[in-house]
Amino acid sequence: MNSDQLNAIKERAEKATPGPWVIEESRYGSYNAVSVDTNYDFPACLMKLDNALFVTKAREDIPQLVAEVDRLQSELESAVEHADYRIKYSGQLSTELATSYDEIDRLKSAITYACEMFSIGESRKANDKLTEALGVPHDYFEEESE
Repeated sequence: MNSDQLNAIKERAEKATPGPWVIEESRYGSYNAVSVDTNYDFPACLMKLDNALFVTKAREDIPQLVAEVDRLQSELESAVEHADYRIKYSGQLSTELATSYDEIDRLKSAITYACEMFSIGESRKANDKLTEALGVPHDYFEEESE
């Protein structure tokens, strides 16, 4: 149900004769749905008892149903907003996680290269690769002279 349909139902319910409505048996063996409001002139119509029960309760049921639809639509809007936030936040976390994995892979590669260079006696190349990967000065890993 869209908002135009719901508003049309609300409008009809607000314009209807106020309740409660009751059932009166007609002299013809059928029933009338009538408002207890003292300003009514004629019964709504002649009908079967089940129909009269439905009509008399509709004046009370429709506003309650409309209120429930309003409440549920409000809850749905809130849930959608919450879900949108969670999806957006989850997407940000996924991006940050992917970036972290890329950074880990980059550092692993630098460490692997540095280890290979150290193993063949190329400590200067190892030092250069590690300082570059970590973003520290070139003399960061050099021993202090005494």
